[in-house]
Amino acid sequence: MSGRYVRPSDQQSAISNKEIPMSDLIAILQPLEIYTTAYFMHDEKICIDRNERPNSPRMSHAEFVRRQVFPLLTKARAKFGDETVARELVEASLPAYRKLPMEKMCGFWDRAMVGIEDGGPAEDAAFARQHEGKLNPDLAAKIGVEKLLAPILELAVVHDETDVFGIDKFFVTHATRMGNVVTMFTYEDYLAYIELAKKLLHGGVFDWSIERDEEEWIQLTPIIRQFGLRPVIEPMVDVMVALSDIPGTKEEKYHYSFLSQTFKDLSPLLVALVLADESTDAVSKTLDPLVPAIRALHTMGAFQSDVYSRNSPEGRFFSCFGKKIRRIMKVGMEQTLRELSQLWAPRLIENMVTEDKD
Repeated sequence: MSGRYVRPSDQQSAISNKEIPMSDLIAILQPLEIYTTAYFMHDEKICIDRNERPNSPRMSHAEFVRRQVFPLLTKARAKFGDETVARELVEASLPAYRKLPMEKMCGFWDRAMVGIEDGGPAEDAAFARQHEGKLNPDLAAKIGVEKLLAPILELAVVHDETDVFGIDKFFVTHATRMGNVVTMFTYEDYLAYIELAKKLLHGGVFDWSIERDEEEWIQLTPIIRQFGLRPVIEPMVDVMVALSDIPGTKEEKYHYSFLSQTFKDLSPLLVALVLADESTDAVSKTLDPLVPAIRALHTMGAFQSDVYSRNSPEGRFFSCFGKKIRRIMKVGMEQTLRELSQLWAPRLIENMVTEDKD
C-alpha cells in the first residue's frame, strides 16, 4: 500500500473542538482550501496517494489539516486555545504551501509534525516514548505552533530548492529532532540553528552535519548558554562549506560533511579553549587551519573520488582528531595537522590510485 498517513492516538482522536464552533474552525483554515491532495482510504484512515492515480479522490488541505493535524495538537490547544492553534497552523504553513508540491506538504504533516520515523504503529509508539516531550507536537505546546513550525518549514523550502538530498529524508529524521535545540537552549538559538542549516544547504552540504544528539549537545552547553549557539556553531559551518567543493570531505550518498565528526570529537577541547579565553574566537582559531591543510592534501591527490563513507580512509581520517586533543593542546592545531598530513597522505593517495586502477 503506497503512501503514509497521520495516526493520532485514541486520546488525541477523542478531543472535540468545543472551544470554537466547527464552522469557525473551517473558516480559519479556509486559506488552505485551494490546495488539494489525492488520497485513498485504508482501514478507515486517510492515506496519501503518492502515485496520483487518476481515480483517486482529492481532499483540500483545509480539510486534511482539520482532520489529520489539528487533533494531534492536544497540549497546544489546551494551552493556547483552538482558535490560536488553527490560525497559527495556517500562518506557519501558508508560505510553504506556495512553494512546495502538495505531496511534500502532506509529507511534512505526516512525518515532521507527528514526529515518527518509518515503520508500523508499534515502532511509532516506541519512537514517541523514546523522545517524549521533544516531538514537534510537544514543542508546539512549549513555544507556540507558529514559532516552532514556521522556521522548520522555511528550512524545508530551502531543502527543496537546493536538493542537496531528498526533502523526504529531512521530514523523516531531521525535522522531527529539533527538540534538543528547543528544549536545551533559547528560542534565538533555535532560529540561529535553522539559519545555519540553510547556510550549509546553500553550500552544498546536507544539514545533518550540524545535528547532534542530546549527549553531544550537552558537551557544548557551557559555551552555548554563555555565548549563544551561532558564534559556537557557525565557525564549524564555515569550514564545512569552505571545503564542500572537495568530494572526499562529504559522504557520497547523503552529502553530510565528515567534518561533523571531527567537530564532535573536538568539542571538549573547544569548550575548554573558549572558557579559558572567555571568547568564541577560540573556535575559529582552532578550526580554520583545517581548510588549508585539507586543500593541501587534495592538491597532493587525496579526496578526489566520489565514493566515500565513514569507513573509507577519508572518513577515518576525519574521525582521528578526537585522539589528538592532548597533542593539539601541546603543539597547536597547525603543527598537529602537519603531523597528521604526513601520516595519512600515503593512505589517502593510495586509495585514489587503487580506485583509478579499478
